[in-house]
Formats: sequence, C-alpha cells, structure tokens
Amino acid sequence: MPMLTTRKNFLQQTGFTIAGSLLPFSKLFSNAATLSENIFAVDLQTPIDYTKDLRNPLFTNPAYIKEAGFQYHKGTYAGIAKDVLYKEEESLPCIEDVAALPLKSCDVTNHHFYGNGNPDNDISILRYYAFYPTSTYEDSLNGHEYDAMPLPCVAIYHPGGFQECPDYLQPGIITMCQQLAARGFIAITIDYRAGRIKDDILTDRASAQQQLAPYRGIQDGRGAIRTIFKRNAETNRGGHNFRINTNQFFVGGQSAGAVVAMGIAYYRTQAMINQAFAVINTSLTVEDALGPMDADYYYGEPGNPAYFPRIRGVVNCWGGITIPKTFDSSSTYPNPDLGKVEKDFFLATSGETANKINPPMIGFAGTLDETIPFPDDPSLQDIINSKNSKFRGENLCFNEPGDFILKNPGNGPVFNVFVKQCSALNIYYVLKELGRFTECYVDCNMGHGIKNVATDNFGLDANGSTKDDVFTYIAIRTAVFFQSCIVDRPVNGAYPTFNYRGKSLFRSTLDKTEPPFITNQRKCDECDGVPATDVCNFAEDPECD
Repeated sequence: MPMLTTRKNFLQQTGFTIAGSLLPFSKLFSNAATLSENIFAVDLQTPIDYTKDLRNPLFTNPAYIKEAGFQYHKGTYAGIAKDVLYKEEESLPCIEDVAALPLKSCDVTNHHFYGNGNPDNDISILRYYAFYPTSTYEDSLNGHEYDAMPLPCVAIYHPGGFQECPDYLQPGIITMCQQLAARGFIAITIDYRAGRIKDDILTDRASAQQQLAPYRGIQDGRGAIRTIFKRNAETNRGGHNFRINTNQFFVGGQSAGAVVAMGIAYYRTQAMINQAFAVINTSLTVEDALGPMDADYYYGEPGNPAYFPRIRGVVNCWGGITIPKTFDSSSTYPNPDLGKVEKDFFLATSGETANKINPPMIGFAGTLDETIPFPDDPSLQDIINSKNSKFRGENLCFNEPGDFILKNPGNGPVFNVFVKQCSALNIYYVLKELGRFTECYVDCNMGHGIKNVATDNFGLDANGSTKDDVFTYIAIRTAVFFQSCIVDRPVNGAYPTFNYRGKSLFRSTLDKTEPPFITNQRKCDECDGVPATDVCNFAEDPECD
C-alpha cells in the first residue's frame, strides 16, 4: 500500500477498516477482563481472523500485566564482552565520580551507578525486562495458558543516541510495552552496550567511535534474542513466567534503538554489515575489531539455529539503517531512486528465498528530523567521515590488536561519500520494490522523537494529548500491523505482500466529524519531503496504483 503523508496534516493509513479511527484514550484499561480467552491461533496456517480489534486492549485491567527482569550475558567475570566508556562523552549522568575515571575504559567495571547511588556493574547492561499477560504459572484461575497457546513477542530497543547512561526503562518504552502486552504480545525491552564520542572539531562529521557503537548494540540485540529463545526451550522456560510463540517474533525500537532493531532485521549476514563500515585497506574490519555479528558473549550462544528466529516484522520509530553509497543511484535532489537501486543491497543471495527475507516494516517519522533525516536527500543522508585522526580511527577495547580507520573523506568541497543513512522513507520504498507489506506514518511538523506534543503528535488532538497518548497510538498501530503479519502467513511461510490489505486509509487532523471523512485509495507523493516546499492538494492527487 502507498505511503501517505501531508505537510500540514497527519495522514493515517491502516489496512482493514476496523482500524480507521482513533482509540478514545481516556478509557484505556477501564474494565477487568479474563485472561484465558484465545488471542492468536497457534496454528499459523488458519484463515485470517480479524475478530480481535487491537485498537482496544484485550486485557483491560493493568493488574493483569506482569513485569520481570533478566540478564543475558554469558557470565559475570571480566573479559567475556568488552564495553567501552569514554570519559570525554558530553554527558555521563550515571557516573558518580567522572573525575576519577580513566580517560577510556573497556573493562567490566563498577564505574556506573544507577538509581540512588547503587552500584550496578557494567555487565548488567546486558539485561532485559519483560511485560506480559499473567500466566497460569502465577495465577492458576485467571492466568493465560501459555503452554497451550504461547504468545507473540516483540523485542523493543530503547533510545539514547548510543550515549552512555540512558535508561532502558524510559517512559515511552514502558508505555509501548504495556500497551502491546495489553493487546496479547509479550513485550521485552532490551538494554545494550553504548558509548561513543563525537567529532568536536568538525561537528557535522561522523566519528569512528559513533559508527562502531551501533555494531555493539546489534551484537547485543541478537545475543539477547538468542538468550530469550534458549530459555524459552528450557525446563520451566528458563525462569520466564511466559512462553513465546517462536514463529511470531518481532523487533523494534526508538531512535538509536530503532537503528539496532533495523540492523538485526535487515543485515542478514556478516558480509552485509561489514559493507556498512567503509575502512581503509590496512584497517581492521569491524568484525576483526569487535567480533562477529553473532558473538559468543551471551547466554544464548551462536550457531544453534533454534536460538534465532526469522523476524516477522519491524517497528521503526525515528530510526534507520546504513547502506553503501554504491546502492544510491543519484547524487541529485530530489532523488529519483525511490528504492529502485537501494533495494539491490537487500536482495536474496545464494541459498536464500526472496519472500522469506526482509520483513515487513511499520515506520514512524518526522519530516523535520535532523538526526535520521527523513527525505531521500544526499545533502542530509550522506555520511561524511571525520578527517581528524582522533576521530577517524580507534583501537580501544578491540578483540584484535590493530586500528580501525575510516576511509578519508577528502578535503571538499565535494567529499568522498562511502555510506548513506536510510530513513523509514527509504526502507518503505525498498520494501515496496521488493513487494513487501509496509506502512509509514509521517508527522510533517515533527523532528526526531516526541519533544513537544503540540507539534509531535501524529495527528492526535494536540490540546488534550500527552506523550503517553502518542506512544499509545504508536503501540496500537504497531499491534494492528503485527496482527496482520501473523494472520496472513501462508503455508510456505512467505511474508505478506505490498498492498495486501487492500484499501489505504488516511485521517487528517481536520477530520473532526463523526464518523471522520476518510478518503480511500489516495496518496500524496508531493508531501514526502521532496522538496520540502511542496504542498498537498488532495483533490488533485492521483489514486493509488
């Protein structure tokens, strides 16, 4: 289905008509409900069943949503997984005594302090926290029967710009997880290693330290998933009071966490992810420096195919993914590529089945985002490496001796560009070209994340909405999208195809009547941010293909 956007109004798209209006947020969790009712069929080959309207919670009593924390590292002794801690980071709020830090540290230390001065060793960063409907293991009368019906699972990665110290239980993450759990998903927020320094000489350049940080996050994210799956198969579920349906596993995140999730979902091989790091011939590869993408740092060890699922879908909130610049067909703006060349980076290789890779994505973005620029504009999305040796290279906390050195960008004014940052817009068009189910929600007044609800609201009533309402809306749209990925799974396991849910819907902020005016099968290519001055005229926009 087409992507629907507008510069002045939010355009909402969903795939089936029950999702064409907003939930009355003021009555979330208003009534009690039993937990034993069927949610999703275990048999994935059954016909589509849209009887569950996931605009509303299946479990309306918040007391039925339980929480529990776990760790996923391989052991507690130093040296298993190397972290990196830079004293020079611009902010280290979780460090009790910054002055006492060595300039750089990569050991498992006790430098970090969370909460009210309570020490929390670095290795406990490798942890996850689950939100799930109560089980019969805990409440034999009212709990959900997980052994008879395991539930789908969503792994959510937190924002934080890969800086040290972000809380993995941030309010927006908690809201998304609680709302997904209320709709029949096990929602797990996963912490990951962070730490980076920016180029403080040429601030528009990307340092080696910044480019290495997402790789550690992707390693950790994959290790956490393997750990969850390993425990899921163990006696007593490895301590989990829930059981996941291993054929219904999704990933997602916000900002840096969405970068981690996108890397997990779309970098299928070590060769693919290595291409995202443009280094000189004598440099260590990212794999040499930090270990393989599937590193053996975690309780869920690599190599066992049962421990890592095929991702069924992705929720991308203000995130993106880096690809080689050679897969970008034009250096002009607006870029006419619209996924036609970018898709080649993601194509199936020998031994892969094309319709079983590149999972569906639902994206949420702002056209004014300056962190992960939304428009397909090389002047915004091209990543220009740092030139200063301090920021162009790194050799700290590596698995192998040697230096990781980025390619030289040159002196300009036309720089050598080796990689580009794809946004939700790019991947929307990539997936369209690949024939994959995808949706993209764009707020044309929004930047990166939800800073001010008056402008960053995806069309909710700015006068009466809170950040919590906006994150709830994102969770609702995500639940509906993921439900479609679950119920439309043919016997051969192929992903749902582009436009498979039929009519596209939009709802603008000016639709104040009941029922709202919904325009079917309309798109507005003029409002995809190319160029930024274009304005939509719905009366003249062509119908969808």
